[in-house]
Order: sequence, then structure tokens, then C-alpha cells
Amino acid sequence: MHIYATHEYTNSVSIVDVTSNTVTSKIPIGNHPMGLAIPQGVPALKNLTVNPNVLSSGNSGTASVTLTAVAVSDTAVSLASSDPSVSIPASVIVHAGSITASFSVSTTTVLADTSVMLTASLNSISKQVSLLVTQSKILSLKLTPTSVVGGEISTGKVTLSAASPAEGFVVNISSSNTSAVAVSASVTVPAGSKTATFPITSLAVSVQKKPIISATTGVTKSTTLTVNP
Repeated sequence: MHIYATHEYTNSVSIVDVTSNTVTSKIPIGNHPMGLAIPQGVPALKNLTVNPNVLSSGNSGTASVTLTAVAVSDTAVSLASSDPSVSIPASVIVHAGSITASFSVSTTTVLADTSVMLTASLNSISKQVSLLVTQSKILSLKLTPTSVVGGEISTGKVTLSAASPAEGFVVNISSSNTSAVAVSASVTVPAGSKTATFPITSLAVSVQKKPIISATTGVTKSTTLTVNP
């Protein structure tokens, strides 16, 4: 470590190695300098954390970087995400006088649980933390109407926990009694939407039937349609 000692009457500054207690050089400067400077080293990156470390598709969290010491000037820490399903800024500033800085973490819809690595870098040091983004789930399945006469059509509506990705999101549809109700095998929630509708065709029955209509994406939501003669 070095300190800088001024010499008012010789108009110079001495650079002193405090380890050996010797002057390593002397620099001529302007008239009558005064004072003593003790430069501080640039703090290194200590860690990177994210809270929570498990996020459902479409939800957001917060991450933080921490330095080894208080920043003596505004310090930019570079940031990166290993997967486009998680968005973070390109960098975050640890302001002078602070030791930590936080930034937002946002997610998009994933078709399967996805482990994403977040990386923070400062000079030659990088820190990483893992974030698990869980796939979109069905929040609800609703039928309109919930009771029909055989031959009439009801409309099913599925709602996801997050907006569908660019390629769409397929939800599997089934009926517990195909002799009373016919449904398509699946419905696709279009990109950017959380909902999709599908027709449910009831068939003629001699006695009242109550088939169960189910929508599945790993999680299953079910409801009953009443089919009357």
C-alpha cells in the first residue's frame, strides 16, 4: 500500500511505500500543495444472491450484489442470465458509500421447470447463483354453461398462472365419459395470453350424466358438466 505525502515548500509529492516505510518516488507539482492522501483499493465482488430462488413463471424477484468493502466511487457490476426466460439488467451500480446494490429479476413462461444461472462480474471476479423457474400452471377451468341438454355445446375456459410463451402453451383436455361429452384432445393458449377457450359438445343421453372435464399441464384442474336428456 502507498500513501501520498505533499511538501508545501518544495512543491512536490512523495509516494511512500508503507510496508517498507520508504519513498519510492517524488513528483513535482504546482505551488504549495498540502495534505496527505491514503488511496483505497477497488473493492472486489463478494457474492450474488437472489430472493426467492424459486419463481413461478411470470413472477418476479430481487437479486443483490455485495462488495468486499464500501465502494469509494460508483462501481458497475456486469450481470448476465443463462436463459432468456429470466430477464435482468446488463449491469447494476453500487453507489459510492454503499457496499451492496439490488436489481429486479423477471421471468417469462416456461414449458418445463428450468434452472437458470445468474452471473455477476467485477474485474476478474465472477459470482453465480441458481434460480429455478417453474412451469406455468393452470389456475382454473370454467365451463359456460355448466348444465346443458344433450346436443348442446358448452364452452370451456382455461386460465394459466402466466402469459403463454411465443410458441404457445398446450393444455391437454379430457372427458371422463366420452359417450356423453366430446372434447378435443388439447387446446393451445396463444402467445402472450393467459387464457384459451374450447368447445365441449354434449351428446344425446337417456338419463342425466355428469362427466368430469379435466385440463392438465402437470397440474390438473377438473369440473363437472351436467348433461340432461
